[in-house]
Amino acid sequence: MRKSLTVEQKNQILEYYSGGLSCEKIGLKYNVSWQTIRSVLIDNGIKMGPSRSKCKLSNPEIIKMYYEGISIDNIARKAGVKSQAIWRRLKKNGVKFPRGSTRKVKVDESFFENWSHEMAYVLGLILTDGNMPKDRNSITITQKDRQILNNVAQSLGMEKDCVTYNGKIHCLSIYSVRICRSLFWLGITPNKSKTIEFPNVPKVFMGSFLRGVIDGDGWVDAKDYRVIITTASKKFAEGLCNAFLDLNLSNARIRIEGRGYYEVRVSNKINIGKLAKIIYKNKGNLYLERKYQRLCSPRSK
Repeated sequence: MRKSLTVEQKNQILEYYSGGLSCEKIGLKYNVSWQTIRSVLIDNGIKMGPSRSKCKLSNPEIIKMYYEGISIDNIARKAGVKSQAIWRRLKKNGVKFPRGSTRKVKVDESFFENWSHEMAYVLGLILTDGNMPKDRNSITITQKDRQILNNVAQSLGMEKDCVTYNGKIHCLSIYSVRICRSLFWLGITPNKSKTIEFPNVPKVFMGSFLRGVIDGDGWVDAKDYRVIITTASKKFAEGLCNAFLDLNLSNARIRIEGRGYYEVRVSNKINIGKLAKIIYKNKGNLYLERKYQRLCSPRSK
C-alpha cells in the first residue's frame, strides 16, 4: 500500500528538489519510492522529462559488446546498471536471443541438447568446475590443466585459443544463451554448489559423466585405492553414491565433513579397478592424464 504524504511533506519535497536532491534521495527520507516523489513533483507543476537512465554506455556500445561475446553481467558492471536493464535495452533494440552468426567465438549451441559421451563428460566437468553468472548468459570452466580445456573447446566446436590464463588457473568461457538454457534444464544454475542435484544421466553415458565429475572435484589416491569426490550439496552426494552403487561398486558411501561438506568415497582394489574400466571405456581425449595414470596404475589393476 502506497504511503500517504501530508501537504507539509509535499511542500518540503518541492524544496528538497529545488535544492538539488534527486528523487531517489528524497524518497529515502520519506521511505517511499522515487516514482512516488516524481509523481508529487509532476502534480505540483514541475516539468520532468522521461526517467533518466544512469547507464554509462550507449545502446550501440551495449549491442556491440554483446555480439563480441561479453556476458550481460559484465556489460552491466561496465555500464553501472543491473543486468535486467541491459536485457531490456537489447530486447528493445531488436537483438534476438540466442545470439546469431555474428558471434566472434564460434560454438556448437546444440551440444547439450543430445546425449553423447562427450556431452556427458563436459556436463560432469561443468557441474563440478563450472560457474554460471546470475544472468545465465555464459558458463566458465576452470582447471589447472590447460590441455583438458583445449580438448573441451574442440568438442564444443571452439578454437583452442579460447582458453585463457589469469596467472593462477586456466579458464574456458562459453558465451551462449542457448547453451546456458540447455544446462539450466540439466540442473546447472547460478550459485549451484549447495543446491545442485544429481542429473538424470542415461546409464550408457554414466561412465563418461562420472569421469567428468572425478576430473572436476575428485581426488584419486592410488596408493590406498580410494577415489573421493567432495561436494557441498547433500542431494548431489546422495545421487552420486547411488550411481556408484548401481554400477556394483559395493562399498560406495557418504562421509559428512565439517563446514557442511560431503565426501562420496569408493575404495578397495577391486572397486577402483572396476571404476577405472567403467569411466575410461569411452574416454577419447576427454580425460585428465594425471588422474588416468593414478587410477590405471599397476597397483589399481
